[in-house]
Amino acid sequence: MAVATRREDSPLLARLYQALPQIRARLADPAAWAGIVVREPERPVAYRRAVCRDDLATARQTFRVALHDFEDARYEGELHDHRWPIAVLPLDPAGALHVPLYEMPWQARGGARGTLLVRSGEPWAIDRCSDVLHAVHSKRPHVSIVMSEITAPAMRENRMVIEPLTDADVVEIVTRVRHALHPEI
Repeated sequence: MAVATRREDSPLLARLYQALPQIRARLADPAAWAGIVVREPERPVAYRRAVCRDDLATARQTFRVALHDFEDARYEGELHDHRWPIAVLPLDPAGALHVPLYEMPWQARGGARGTLLVRSGEPWAIDRCSDVLHAVHSKRPHVSIVMSEITAPAMRENRMVIEPLTDADVVEIVTRVRHALHPEI
């Protein structure tokens, strides 16, 4: 499956659900996060990312958790792959569930393609990151919790332009995600 939307179809998506109590606990401490602005090369729109300073680890796997903040409803990214497998929990900043946040066109290297309408509180995952391209086409501002499985080396070099964020920006991102994370999730 190119883009999984059910826990039973993605081990990484299942792991994201298992880690939510730990992630909620880290959201209580903004100092546990470091921030950057992420922009695609030669594109004016960007999003903000806060990365947890502590990785999650099991006996066999290591995971990195990041928070993405798409404040600009005009964000329209290019099709791209990811450096590691990812699971994403998209959230509405106001905490509403099932609100359409963005369209995600995707294309598998074998030729399958589609567009997923991503809604708040409805996670998705790409377990085979080198085989699937995807893009974010925002419909409204949104935030996400993103878990990457980083045990193996990255599939490619970083292609994004990054700039540091201030501590105040990081506090704002962490606070936005903490408020967006509905108690029923």
